Amino acid sequence: MALTRAGKEQTVSDRRRRPSAGTIIAIWALVVALSGTAAASVAQTHRATTRLRWQKLTLVSGWVAYGGGTTAPAVAVDSMGFIHFKGAMSGGTDTGFSTLPRAYRPSRLVMAPVTLRDGNPGIMMISPSGIAWVADANGGVANAAQMTSLEGVSFPK
Repeated sequence: MALTRAGKEQTVSDRRRRPSAGTIIAIWALVVALSGTAAASVAQTHRATTRLRWQKLTLVSGWVAYGGGTTAPAVAVDSMGFIHFKGAMSGGTDTGFSTLPRAYRPSRLVMAPVTLRDGNPGIMMISPSGIAWVADANGGVANAAQMTSLEGVSFPK
């Protein structure tokens, strides 16, 4: 037994501290990762995205498929309701590049990072009405028009 500052006796069990919420979450994440559940989840997601039915986007405002070994811009929805993009484009004279078909439109404004030529950052935005546009770091089209990659962009519908 030990005495506290107030002079009360304290047992060993009284001195134990409960783990913080952060510690519990970290331990849970470690257990999940080591049990293979996380890998199974990634594999499930991969399976869902490998069987997608891609629909080519109708490009406007001078935007065209980039070429050079890249695929034409396309969109798909997976079995979990996530919208996926692939492909690259260039040549646009305006930030608006397409209007998505109804089946691929988000329920709210979506903003997602995209990669421009030479790895520069850009942003893609899609409104609930399906209007899709891209912009470079300056909010314009100059750098985006050189090349914009849509690869890896996805969001929940």
